[in-house]
Amino acid sequence: MFKNVGKAIDAKADEKASKIAEENMVEFGKQDIQQMESDLRTIKNNIGSIKGEIVVLEDNLKDIKNKIEKHDSDALALSEAGKNDLAEQHVSMSISLEKQAESLSQALESQKSVLNEQIKNKNDLASSLQQAQADLVTIKAMTDAAKANEKLAQVSTASGTNALASFRERQEAAKKRLIKSQSLKEENSCDSDLEKATNDALGSSVVKDRLAMLKSKTK
Repeated sequence: MFKNVGKAIDAKADEKASKIAEENMVEFGKQDIQQMESDLRTIKNNIGSIKGEIVVLEDNLKDIKNKIEKHDSDALALSEAGKNDLAEQHVSMSISLEKQAESLSQALESQKSVLNEQIKNKNDLASSLQQAQADLVTIKAMTDAAKANEKLAQVSTASGTNALASFRERQEAAKKRLIKSQSLKEENSCDSDLEKATNDALGSSVVKDRLAMLKSKTK
């Protein structure tokens, strides 16, 4: 039982959330675009930072390579001068620096890969943002049209149906009134005809009686 009640509450909450989203579609769309604009700014800032890190890595790598060349050159000169101990020290420094250079090269390649990915994300998001801004105009137009249609439908349903029902009631009442008036007219006509026939009959009798009386007096 409690599980079913929980489901009903969740369904009602989802319906309410869906209704809110529908009624505020344009405003929520604007918020989405604002978030996209914020994300785009973040990506651009990240790209700037990564480019800065790449410059630093490239400078460090260049500096290390120059040092390696210097140590190798010094090692060769010292070896030719018979100073092998010092030459070996420079070679050791070169080897150590080469390891650093290898690590820096890997870091540099990694940052370049991240940079390329961020640039792609920036371009994709900028394109999507531009399309979303154009689509928002369409969404607003469609939403306004839908609201207008809904209002029109409400008016047609609320007042149109009621008005039609009222009109039909008045039409029926008028029809009944006409039928009733025709019945009254027919009744009055019948009464009038009956009265006329009675009067005619009575009139004829009186005339005959009067004539009979006059004839009796002459005898």
